[in-house]
Amino acid sequence: MLKHLSLLLALTTAAFPAWSAGGREDYDIDDNGLIEINDLADLNELRNDSTGKTLYGSNAGCPADGCRGVELTADLDFDTNQDGVIDAADTYWNNGLGWEPINFRGFFEGNGYVIRNLYVNRPDGDYAGLFGFANGATIRRTGITGKLSLVRGPLAGMVVARAENTILEAVFSTGQLEGRFYGAGGIAGYFFGHDSSNLFSTVRPRFLNWEGREPVGGIIGGLSLGYIRNTFAPIPLTNDGSVLINSHFVPSPGGPSTGGNTLAELMCPRFVGDPACPVNLYRNWGEETDTDGTPFWDFGHGYQLPGLVLNGRIFRDSDGDGLLDEDDDDADGDGVINSEDAFPFHPMASLDSDGDGYLDTIDPACDLLCRVDGGLYLDAFPNNPAAAIDIDGDGKPDRWNPDCDAECQAASGLVLDDFVDDQQPPQILLAPARVETAPDKLFSTLAAAGMITIDDGDLVDADGNVTYKIYYAGQIVEQPASQPTSLPLGDYTVRLVAIDRAGNASEPVTIEVGARYDVGFGLTFVQAREGTTAKIPLVFSPANPDVPITLIFQVELISPTALMEDVGIEQRIFTRRFNPVSAGDVLELEVPVVNDFLRDVDEPDEEVRIHLIRGYTTENEEPILIVPGQQAFTLLIPANPSTWNSSSSSSSSSSSNSSSSSSSSSSSSSASSSGSSSESPGSSGGSLDWLFLLLTSALLVNLKRNTK
Repeated sequence: MLKHLSLLLALTTAAFPAWSAGGREDYDIDDNGLIEINDLADLNELRNDSTGKTLYGSNAGCPADGCRGVELTADLDFDTNQDGVIDAADTYWNNGLGWEPINFRGFFEGNGYVIRNLYVNRPDGDYAGLFGFANGATIRRTGITGKLSLVRGPLAGMVVARAENTILEAVFSTGQLEGRFYGAGGIAGYFFGHDSSNLFSTVRPRFLNWEGREPVGGIIGGLSLGYIRNTFAPIPLTNDGSVLINSHFVPSPGGPSTGGNTLAELMCPRFVGDPACPVNLYRNWGEETDTDGTPFWDFGHGYQLPGLVLNGRIFRDSDGDGLLDEDDDDADGDGVINSEDAFPFHPMASLDSDGDGYLDTIDPACDLLCRVDGGLYLDAFPNNPAAAIDIDGDGKPDRWNPDCDAECQAASGLVLDDFVDDQQPPQILLAPARVETAPDKLFSTLAAAGMITIDDGDLVDADGNVTYKIYYAGQIVEQPASQPTSLPLGDYTVRLVAIDRAGNASEPVTIEVGARYDVGFGLTFVQAREGTTAKIPLVFSPANPDVPITLIFQVELISPTALMEDVGIEQRIFTRRFNPVSAGDVLELEVPVVNDFLRDVDEPDEEVRIHLIRGYTTENEEPILIVPGQQAFTLLIPANPSTWNSSSSSSSSSSSNSSSSSSSSSSSSSASSSGSSSESPGSSGGSLDWLFLLLTSALLVNLKRNTK
């Protein structure tokens, strides 16, 4: 047994080198004198050697005189199970206390890597931060970030709670910070000694025991004996005897404001000394470089805060909301989430429908400088990836997009612009504030109201060479006036934009629109003899109303001999109700013509005019519009018996408008199918019927003559 064990040990020794504590043979693989921190376990081990010269009790692989500190080799994340919360399932939960801050007095090189989702919840402890007490340390090129980052404690700083004789260089922080005493700052709670530089923090600390008081430690909570230069924060820095050089902040309400700037001013510079921005902002910041000569700061465009450049990575909180762009679902703060924003880092633009890099629309506040600075160019052809630029607005592209080859150009349907003309936009003049119109008659209604469009100096009415964009109820409808699209019934606001043939667009006008049913008579003149029923079609738009309709009419007696008794209508103003109809059916007004005498050769032709004076939906009394020119028809009752013909229809049109000819034929068909009689009384069979009608007619004519 011992023999086999000895053999096993020999084989193991031959196969693998002797490993040092912590499982590594070499703690400084790149031989730069810094021990590599590869994970949170390595970071946690620093508490056992506050100098950072050994790890797990070893400095194997370090130079002969030993390592001088540590360096990060990756981003470290305290959300160890990546479930989006910090809780007992995470390695360093520690019964809700979170990470135990490390006291450190060595050299910490971040290499542009960061600590994500740091969680420290120790209100009853001494120090709260990644590092608790740093003395004689150097911390550089790193930051604290992540949506879950929270540091809570008496003396609190996201990176270090108390820093004495410590250098902070090229360090940033984001997250939530809650302190109990005065020393609470975005990067360090209390700072004493050594110069530090190139810091930014978007942390807005609050104090647990000073409810409602604005914090004053955007970067450092309390400062003594030291110089801090080149910093910015969304709230003021503290000046406790130190000198702040080229450092900028956003003043707190009621707090110190000397040297403060608005957030927009801090975003403004695109480079050091930008003349478009307040003087002296970020003065000399351009001279700050890393060891390889790379500038520490990238100023971006004029609508984002500067970013700290660490080892080729840019760490920026563009909109100053406290989240790095890489953690921010809406990095530019324009209300459009990054995944749906074609320009996620510029608040003035978001939409690029055809994905060609040119924006569909832009905020009017973005002037030429803003557009050039942000690389924002409007797309004249937002739904066509072949081209985008049309400087003269004539509807033809000035050039093809760089990635549009011959096949793309042919498929685009566009033709390059050979010359520049027609640059004047049309105008919409005299548009009424409100119109009531049928759903498919908006343009004709506006034309009747006096709307005029000027196109390149030519007067053009609503049927001219313009197309209109109609914005309503969250929709956009583009249409020529000659081919109107039907609008929905109801009340809403319409924004109207006229676009001429060259693509020049007018200034928009806003109109309140009430889209209603409209109705008119399908005939203007009807002849019907006594003893028949005149049926006059009613023409609706939209056709075939699907709700009950109530219409009010008025009778006007035209002929001197005409009486109300000539028609079977009870009074001068009368009401008729109509139920919904099916497609193809026609609503008709029926007017019975009374047979008052069989052979009244002395009675002249009589004319009666029926006016349509009002309409509304029966249930909710929404108004129905009356079509001008179709609001009346004339009924002629002929006196000459020779015109009676038993085979004639009950009503015939001697004059009708062109739009109602089909309705007239439908009316005849409808009358026939309804079973209403169209024969003269004299054609009825049977001598007794004839005698009865003769006597009745004699009595009626005597009565009528006496009345006259």
